[in-house]
Amino acid sequence: MKAKQSNLFDYFDTRQTRLRYGRTHHGGVETKGHRKLERPLSTTRPIHLVLKSHKAKGSLSFLTHQNKPVVETIIREKARKFGVRICQFANVGNHLHLKIRIASRPLFQAFLVSVTTLIARTLTGARRGKKFGRFWQGQAFTRVLVSRREELNLFGYIKANQIEGRGSTEARELYLEKFHRWVYRERLRGKSLENFKRKFEVQITRLQV
Repeated sequence: MKAKQSNLFDYFDTRQTRLRYGRTHHGGVETKGHRKLERPLSTTRPIHLVLKSHKAKGSLSFLTHQNKPVVETIIREKARKFGVRICQFANVGNHLHLKIRIASRPLFQAFLVSVTTLIARTLTGARRGKKFGRFWQGQAFTRVLVSRREELNLFGYIKANQIEGRGSTEARELYLEKFHRWVYRERLRGKSLENFKRKFEVQITRLQV
């Protein structure tokens, strides 16, 4: 039986956060038909970016021997071109998770258009006279991370998705269970989030599965 995946935002998407910071996320696969709003972005805070494709399976999976290096090369080359710093990256086959920092809204928008267009065109072979259809599922998801706690959770979440990309959903869920148990234990001890950040770099290796 396939394990049910945990949702990152179950862990820290609180009412208090929404009241204090307003909208921090935009897009995703469930936004079709919603009224259009400006995408919240920040040049001073990190951003979680998710690109998902319902067609990226089989020979079109981002994880095939042929596609994996192509996808990563496109992302990193366009990141350099448009001033996007990639802090973390996970390829999960049909979707990509990135923690990024951006230089400006126009440059990020150019990065997003360039990356999604080039990946879809390269993997599907689509060109003028040879259409493939819609490749990406919904709008790209972005979320501005407004706290150290969100950064810490995203670090663990992307690490878990890297594990899934190399193994299975079960391995991913086991890692997340250990990760969140460790975070909860540290919070009960009264550790500050700054201490989390320092200690996490050492402790995270013990959470490998």
